[in-house]
Amino acid sequence: MIVNLFRQTQALSILSVFLLAIGTCSVFSYQEYSELSHGYSPLYKFIFPQLLANPFLVKFITGALIFWQAVRVNKLMVGQGIYSTNTFYPALFFVLTIGLASDFSPITVALLFLILSLHKTINCYLAKSAHTLVFESAFLLSIAVLIHPPFLLFAPLIWIGMSIFSLGDRSYWVLSILGLLCPLIIAYSFGVYAEIQNANWRSLFIFLEHEQIPSQFSSFDYLSLFIYGVALIIATIEVVTSLRKKKIKARKSFILILWLLVFQLIFLLVDPSPYSSKLQVLALPGSIFLSNYYYYKRTTKWIKTGLYLLVLTALLHLFWV
Repeated sequence: MIVNLFRQTQALSILSVFLLAIGTCSVFSYQEYSELSHGYSPLYKFIFPQLLANPFLVKFITGALIFWQAVRVNKLMVGQGIYSTNTFYPALFFVLTIGLASDFSPITVALLFLILSLHKTINCYLAKSAHTLVFESAFLLSIAVLIHPPFLLFAPLIWIGMSIFSLGDRSYWVLSILGLLCPLIIAYSFGVYAEIQNANWRSLFIFLEHEQIPSQFSSFDYLSLFIYGVALIIATIEVVTSLRKKKIKARKSFILILWLLVFQLIFLLVDPSPYSSKLQVLALPGSIFLSNYYYYKRTTKWIKTGLYLLVLTALLHLFWV
């Protein structure tokens, strides 16, 4: 039933993803972050505390944000011709995976710009206006860095993507560097002019000086993470072993996303934010790999059973535990 729903009925699939996004935002924690956990993100600190003061507004924005992210991830995969246009597997798995994290944080917002940046990079393949796309990709990632500075760790993905999609001309490198620097220079120049606290270049790297902030997980949280961890490992192995069978653009896209997963694992180790917040980054590669696995293996009975187990685990994690 779930498999057919997200494969054939587009309108109902969109509605289901939207309702899941609303359900996810309704159980997110919106407590004020301590200076230790968000002091190195002056842009987030400058904008979002006002939103956090209005519970209805922040939940509405979070629900819309998660839904938009899910749709963008779905569009990213469908645009590569990997799935049929009526498939909403990536969107479904994105919302289910991001629900494993329980905190609204700068990462929730910055993740959107990482998705948009990745989309621009993949669209560079055989594009006539690749120079514009490279600049926009770097520009969007720079905005993500302003919101959550540890996202600076993902900057090499732009140059890795240029290498994968055969964009070796020096002009692309110059544009990517300019795209990364422009928002940073503008934002920190304004910060200095407006005398915003911690608005300086050093604030981009303060996260390297902080120790890991502990998270409090229940027994069911650990069980949920274990189930999704095993599923993600199996799905990633499937992607790696099937790369040769995929079309050229799809193969190059999956290679870039594999690199994204590597940098996200480094991000999880380096970023001092609580795991209850930073696990959100795994929703991007996780949703893509899991949807790829279930799309091509959906006729197997135990695969369907696994899908039901993942959905049940996510729903229990959101609304019961």
